Amino acid sequence: MTTSAKALIICSMKFIVDKIKKQWTPEEVQYLLDVAEFVALDLGITDIRSKVRFQFLNCNKTYHGYCEKDSKRVISMFLFHENDFDALAKTVAHEMVHVKQFLRGELTNGFRWLGSDAWKHAEYEEQPWEHEAEQYEREIEIL
Repeated sequence: MTTSAKALIICSMKFIVDKIKKQWTPEEVQYLLDVAEFVALDLGITDIRSKVRFQFLNCNKTYHGYCEKDSKRVISMFLFHENDFDALAKTVAHEMVHVKQFLRGELTNGFRWLGSDAWKHAEYEEQPWEHEAEQYEREIEIL
């Protein structure tokens, strides 16, 4: 697999691979895209006309991944390589919850949750969008 953009169409949702660092194998990338597809179907967001841009990056000691809303219908997901692919699959599930939250307008990049600034300065453990993502991450069964 090259680092050129590849797209996988899932109903109205499109997955785009923007960047793949050398640490990642094509099999690892495809596995995590399959996980993302499974989770999108499970969360019921495949009918939302949107793009999820994936960047598969080198290891990061602080976190496994994160998402940003680029525009109304484009979300970027950044994943950091590690050897524990069960953990990375859970990270993809967690981040796909944030994709859902962004696309449905529940969460904004400015940490507005359901239209309120009340959680803007909350600690990570107290943020309601993280509660939802962490609960889903714990409950999802990924084979």
